[in-house]
Amino acid sequence: MWDDDLFRVDSVEFVGSWISLFDSFVDDTFNCVITRFYTAGSRTERAVSWMELTKLRHAFLDHPCFLMGDFNEMLSNADRSSHLLDKRGASEFQASIDGCDLVEYPLVNHRFTWFRGGFMSRSDRAFAHT
Repeated sequence: MWDDDLFRVDSVEFVGSWISLFDSFVDDTFNCVITRFYTAGSRTERAVSWMELTKLRHAFLDHPCFLMGDFNEMLSNADRSSHLLDKRGASEFQASIDGCDLVEYPLVNHRFTWFRGGFMSRSDRAFAHT
């Protein structure tokens, strides 16, 4: 059941690969940013997305942030059933995560988030910054 006294959306922002809600929970003493992020498949598009991610995170430095989405990039060989890794792409993604001081939420009872035929990968992730 939706209770407007517990949750209200103060603003919604959308730019290219992300959409963010700036929210107040329970009362006006706790505000946070919830962002759904999508990163396109090409390396060039992902590089632009990492810059957008950094700008977005720094725009809300004073508020806890929760970020989730399809990042279309792996961080380690274990993130793909084939164990193939684009080391440069992984390094750029990790640098963006580190630069935003994000902490990843671990998956529980699952290793992969994307499945097609015999291929599996972990391209969907959730991060937080408090």
